[in-house]
Amino acid sequence: RIVDSGARAIGGTLQRDFVPTLCQHCDDAACLAACPTEAIGRAADGTIQIDREACVACGVCIEACPFGAIETGEGNTPVKCTLCSQRRTEGGIPSCAQHCIGAAITLADEGTWEALVAGRHRWRSGRIVYCSEKWASLGEALAG
Repeated sequence: RIVDSGARAIGGTLQRDFVPTLCQHCDDAACLAACPTEAIGRAADGTIQIDREACVACGVCIEACPFGAIETGEGNTPVKCTLCSQRRTEGGIPSCAQHCIGAAITLADEGTWEALVAGRHRWRSGRIVYCSEKWASLGEALAG
């Protein structure tokens, strides 16, 4: 899901931002805590994953996610961003990072992300870091 900040004037120029709202793979994941069957767990790489075989499709995790990042999929089972775990296992990068036309989405590890966001305003949630040259614009988009 992409949040569109809408067109608005900032500093005398017309601005518009598009902010992806995906699973934050939270450090203290509400969906993980809420799951009654322990079908949601933290993988070795730190991401939050859903075991579809253990899931009973009760929907509790969907309601628990404060970001609205879990949706109902086929057979009423929850689906969410996995950071393309299969692609990463095979040495690839997440599809969103590969196909982002503006190269605004990047996969970085703990050792390199600081260099990527140096000099920019940033907001970190779980394992996802949003950064922008225009903090007010980003903040408005996330709040909207």
